[in-house]
Amino acid sequence: MVEKRKSICLFCSLGCGVAFRTSGDQITAIDYDKENPINLGSLCPRGHYNLELINHPQRLTQPRIGKKKASWDEAISFAKKELKRFDSGSIGITLSSIASNEDAYVAAKMANALGIKNISAAGDPSDIEAYKGNRWNVGIAPYEKIEKIGESQALLIIGDILTRSPVLSKRINQVKYGKRGNQIILIDPNITHTSWFATTHIKNKPGTEALIMAAMLKVISEDNKRGTVDIDMQKISQTAGIPAEVITNAARSFDKAESGTVIFVPGRNKERNDLVQYFTRVLSSYSLNKKHITFYSYANTLGVNAILDSMIEGRMNGGRAKAMISFGEETLPGNELNIRSCFFAPEDVDDKTVLLPLASHMERKGSVTLSGNRIESFRPLAHKIGGKSSLEIMALLMDQKIEFDEVLEETNKILIKGIKEEKVDLNQKISEALSIVPRKQAAIENITHFGNNSLVKNFFWYRVNNG
Repeated sequence: MVEKRKSICLFCSLGCGVAFRTSGDQITAIDYDKENPINLGSLCPRGHYNLELINHPQRLTQPRIGKKKASWDEAISFAKKELKRFDSGSIGITLSSIASNEDAYVAAKMANALGIKNISAAGDPSDIEAYKGNRWNVGIAPYEKIEKIGESQALLIIGDILTRSPVLSKRINQVKYGKRGNQIILIDPNITHTSWFATTHIKNKPGTEALIMAAMLKVISEDNKRGTVDIDMQKISQTAGIPAEVITNAARSFDKAESGTVIFVPGRNKERNDLVQYFTRVLSSYSLNKKHITFYSYANTLGVNAILDSMIEGRMNGGRAKAMISFGEETLPGNELNIRSCFFAPEDVDDKTVLLPLASHMERKGSVTLSGNRIESFRPLAHKIGGKSSLEIMALLMDQKIEFDEVLEETNKILIKGIKEEKVDLNQKISEALSIVPRKQAAIENITHFGNNSLVKNFFWYRVNNG
């Protein structure tokens, strides 16, 4: 009997609903969750990676020590024995940004138990940089809900959102054709999928997005009597390659709209994603009835980082160590010891590498914090194919029993408190933006990409489109 089971896609922070057809315990085909309010059944090519991931014939299904197959007991015993050779300052933990909130909580507990400060969320560097700007204190800067984007009368988009999350095209079309006079203002140096929808395309010099945002913030702040922003508009005009009146008119057009959403797409083709993120939030707080939302390439960039920051004071983010314990793909290797839980066996394996098969989100339960600070839960749809969840692996390494329900309760308490904020000075951040130098060019994103592609290079769509 064919059955339909639902989950979510974690290959970007939109978190689309995805469904699967099953026969007994086997997932046999992708299907479409037309009742899901986020994507209404639509999927981009990355959505189909979910089916390939769970059924891939090259999935890692048995632990290995080096290239030799081992039992779980052998692999865990070897890993714990080898870890004893290193002091806490020589050990690092990396956790993929598609890991669950509960994974992050237990990883932080593990780090604290071992005295480790070097624990990081592995993901796109531009995502991590943008998250920093999300920590800087702004005051009231409300998130927009994905379902409400189409009701805006104006969108201010920084980056190519329709490559990052193509299924948003329907909601952007709702803005463009919803009411006469609606505005879609795009800041992007390239002609892209998104630029075809724009009513105003600010084609800035590559890397100057933060400068454009600072200039728009000056216009909106002063028009709304929120304070004077000390910026030379003509100098910004020269640096960014955009006439000052174009920036001013765009800012006022967005500000005067009865409702609006600032959409930010972090990317490696931008300078200072943290400043863009910060200015996005400040602008949405200064302009009446405006909200903001950021679309990260990794689903749980917000959740993993927020939990780690809340639980580990003064943590190092991104430091390489002699011994690394890694949970998920696209994580940092260590110099002398690698304990890696992953879906596929990496190529760089030696005798001091322990590989532990990782269960996907379709084989386990948990939650993630997606764009707009939306928390979604997922549950197992199929039996684990030889792998274990990150929680189970952490419990084995710590020789502890971990109850998921207790972890879920403690994780929720942290998430309710929100991101741990840091007080900053707006004028100082504007000063930092003014030092930005344009790049020579900005690469256009590829829809088949995800992170550094160490995961998706195993999938059909990526191989077909990237030779």
